[in-house]
Amino acid sequence: MKTSTRSLTVAAVIVLGFAFGGAANAATQTWGPRTKTWDGAVRVEASGSFWNNAGTANSKVTTKDRKADGNDVHGATNFYIKKIDKTNGTTFWTFFAVKSGDDVSNTTITDRFIKTYPAWASDYDTDQMRIGAFSCAQMGWPVPDQCTSEAILTTSY
Repeated sequence: MKTSTRSLTVAAVIVLGFAFGGAANAATQTWGPRTKTWDGAVRVEASGSFWNNAGTANSKVTTKDRKADGNDVHGATNFYIKKIDKTNGTTFWTFFAVKSGDDVSNTTITDRFIKTYPAWASDYDTDQMRIGAFSCAQMGWPVPDQCTSEAILTTSY
């Protein structure tokens, strides 16, 4: 059977369309697990994922109360945007939002935090967004919250 050049071209366009059509939607990035130990025991465990959907950052944080001693745990995500200083060309990350989940104890909870790219950020001449996702165990006064280190993930939008 003879294949025409036109058929091959159409097939190539379809394949390339599937391969590159999701450029605005970055692939899912996963992280974890990360833990935080206090007083000799792992108190909280965190893991999750991050993806961009047409300029909307999606962060999923799974928080596990590893000690199950009645102290609350929660997951959270900080959202950042890359900023380019128009006067000297330097770049840096600027914080623009935080989302935090409900406090729970003696269980595992998964929270999804969604944040749309803010309109004011278009002045920054950038196309990147970053998250810092983490989980904390609330220990009670005078002990400060015990938090995992942030999982830092970046995507273009």
